[in-house]
Amino acid sequence: MKRKKLTEKEASLVLDGYSRIPIQFADVDLKASLALVNKHSIYAYDAYMIVCAKHFKAPLISLDRGLVEVAKKEHVRVLEE
Repeated sequence: MKRKKLTEKEASLVLDGYSRIPIQFADVDLKASLALVNKHSIYAYDAYMIVCAKHFKAPLISLDRGLVEVAKKEHVRVLEE
């Protein structure tokens, strides 16, 4: 909104949509994450996402091309446009 690219009404609609997303907190296998960090030279939080996707057999959705590339290498299904 500060850069005038989003109105307050649009931001409110985004928040309404976000509030409908079911969010589940999960423990992350830190050793598996560390192994991915070392193997692919990625950030820990990217590794957490990949480990969680693997654990829950869930697809990964991301606009981060690097994360998507590593996820595919790790045989994680990725939802893309």
